[in-house]
Amino acid sequence: MFGRLKSVALDYEYSGCLENRWSFMISRWFGLARKLKFKDGYSFTMNKNNAHLASLFVKFAFYGGLLSDCDSDVPFSWKVCLDDNVIVSPHGLRFNLNSFDPLIFAETYVWDIHFCGFDLTGKVVIDVGGYVGDTALYFF
Repeated sequence: MFGRLKSVALDYEYSGCLENRWSFMISRWFGLARKLKFKDGYSFTMNKNNAHLASLFVKFAFYGGLLSDCDSDVPFSWKVCLDDNVIVSPHGLRFNLNSFDPLIFAETYVWDIHFCGFDLTGKVVIDVGGYVGDTALYFF
């Protein structure tokens, strides 16, 4: 019971990046189709079949990620290509939406936590992690 309430509270907090935060909550609670309008201009129709994906987009936008449609030319945005099931970073890196983790991608690409502040040209960087490959691609 308390776990569900905590989840609802977090959903509400994350939804602060939306123009219509109650549409997100209504869709999460009742599974109804609702169009989500993000404050950065991106919109996404959420329903019971894609609620998990919508939740990932909301969290990523909450963490500072800028989303746009696949064919848009919004600078520095992550292009969501639903037909191909990919999200494309501002640098052109393509990630399958099934492996998209909003917190990990925000840490690596939005917050730039791996930036060392010096030139790594000609240096060797060893990544011994084992998640989705975001850090290895960051240093590529």
